[in-house]
Order: sequence, then structure tokens, then C-alpha cells
Amino acid sequence: MKILHLISEVGDGGDWTFLKSLAQCQAEKHNVHIFGRWVSYVSSQFSADNVQLHEFRRRSLSRAFIGELLDFMNCARGESQFTVIHCHSLQALFVATALKVFHRTAIVFTMHLTTPQSRFKTFLKGILLKCANIVVAPSVETQEVLALGYGMKSENVCVIGCGVSEAAFYPADDLTCMESRQRFAIRTEGTCVLGFAGRLNPEKRVSWLIEYVAHAVRRGFDVVAMIAGRGPDADALRSLALQMDGEEKRVVFCGKVADMREFYISCDVVVLPSLHETFGLSTAEAMMCGVPIVRSCTEGYQAQVIEGKTGFGFNTDNKDNFFRKLDQLVEDRCLREGMRANAAAHALKSLTLTSCVNRYDEVYKRAMCVK
Repeated sequence: MKILHLISEVGDGGDWTFLKSLAQCQAEKHNVHIFGRWVSYVSSQFSADNVQLHEFRRRSLSRAFIGELLDFMNCARGESQFTVIHCHSLQALFVATALKVFHRTAIVFTMHLTTPQSRFKTFLKGILLKCANIVVAPSVETQEVLALGYGMKSENVCVIGCGVSEAAFYPADDLTCMESRQRFAIRTEGTCVLGFAGRLNPEKRVSWLIEYVAHAVRRGFDVVAMIAGRGPDADALRSLALQMDGEEKRVVFCGKVADMREFYISCDVVVLPSLHETFGLSTAEAMMCGVPIVRSCTEGYQAQVIEGKTGFGFNTDNKDNFFRKLDQLVEDRCLREGMRANAAAHALKSLTLTSCVNRYDEVYKRAMCVK
């Protein structure tokens, strides 16, 4: 198959990380192209020679919407017939729909975000969704939004979570975990390490983790938070850490981490207090490394959390509930140890990249048969 992935722009969050992994795996047996903004800056991240990257012209933010559409069109018209156009943004879906007038190409659209939007965008998205042959929901929660908010029929929606490479993420023994902690300058044996990995945006609510550290220390717990990632909230979060009863040494900002497996195996628990998610790739990666999770009951929760077995979920707007769930794991080392094996086993059964790629192959074939 000749697969075209259309994106608006390259990011540094979970959506781009997953798309990059998906494209590289697909390239082992398909001809794969990625069109989008900033792709030339990430060419070094691709090891597969047959993932072809195409960057369209950059425009000012005020002209981004129309500019992206025109650039997508110019790029795609220069290519021969694609078997499947896989769209990852509303703009991309609009362009693919226009291209379908000239080429009978199957369209697959992944609904990455379900955040509230303006009435016009909601109306436009509702029209465009019906133009896709198959719509992919990364979670059952997103599938419900598509059904209730856009009237999508179940036969035209397929749930495929964001898979995790079992070759890149896997559990480690206690000695390896301790050595990894030391490389992150955490040297106290017995310290419970809480981790967060992701973009430091307001909707991620990393401040809740920092506030929890102060809460735990006041209760006499020996905890440290490690935060991996960059973003617009970084300075504010560092300031907050300094204000938390002088416990700034208990919050370690790691910035962009090259080896994410080493980060995860250094943690006892990985948290995700987000308001919204596509799937929660960071917690899925942590589970593959055998790390229990505490995350909000947003998109991806049902696929990842078996309550009390692989981790805990909490009501999205309930900070006290988040604290209580963490208290259980911080207090009870035996509970954490029991969850480690459960998390890894569940991830290997349900969250692998191999399974995800195979599911997408099936979806592409279905899309080509849908009228």
C-alpha cells in the first residue's frame, strides 16, 4: 500500500510520538509518506528509509488555516495515486475530501482530540467526518463522543489505541531501576518516585503533582516527583515547586529526556492528571515498563486502568480524589509491587504497537471497500 499521513504540524507530544512509531513500523511493508509543517526538523528521528517526509511552506499564524489547506493540496497533487490518505487534523481531512473528487482514494481520519470547540468548527467537523471512509477513535471515550456529539454510526468508527513498542519499553530488575534513579540524581533508597512525562501545558495540570509532593511530605512520606518534558508552563511550575514549603529538591525537572524507558523504570508510579487526552501515551509506555499509573478518567482510561490492579483512576475535577489514590500507593509498597507485574502483563496483552499496526492495516483495507 501507498499510505499518506497528513498532519498540520510536527509537535513534541504523544500524538507525534505515536505517529512516528506507527509510520516507521508501517514502512517495513508499505510505502509511507508524511506531509506536514516542521517535518524537515525531525528527519533524524526516522530510521526507516522508505518513510518519505514532505514539508509545506510555512505561513504566519493568521493565515495558517487557509495556508495549510493550499500547501497540502499542492503537495498531494504532485504525488501519484495514494492507496490511503490517513488524516490527523481537521485541515487534513478537508484537503483529503477535496482530493477525493479527483482520485478515488480511501480516507481514514483519526480523531485525536475531543476538546470543546466553537459551534462552527463542530458543525464543520460533523460534515467532514461523514466524508471519511473510516473514522478511528483512539479510545472508547472518544467513540462515545463521536456517537453522541456527531451521530457517527458504529460501523464507520473503529477503536484503536496508541500502541507502545514492546522492543523499546519493557520492565527492568531492581538493580537496573536503582542505577537509573542515580543517573537522575535520586540517591535515597526507599524514596517513592512519582513521575510525569508530557508537554508542560495548563491542561496537563502538572501543578497537582507538585502540590501532592508538599501534601505527602507534610504527612511524613518520603516522596520525590520527576517531571519530563517541556512547554509553556515550565517556568510557572518551577516557581510553584520553590513555594511548596521549601521542598524544591523534591521536584526534579528533567527537561526533554532522550531515553524515556530509563525515566519510567526510575519511577514507582507515573501520573497523568490531564483535563483532556488523546489516549495517554505516557502512561501506556510506563505500564509497558511495569510501572503502575494514577490517571484522570479521560480518554484512554478504560483501555489502561484495571482499578486496583494496574493502577487507579480519579474523577477529572477531583484533586482530593487524586491525592487519595496516590496516598494508597505511596503508603503501600506491597501494593505497588503487585501492580508492577499486572501493569506490564496488561500492556503486553492490549497496548502493543505491533497489534496497533495490524489493526490499522485491517482498517485501511476496510476503508478501501467502503463506498
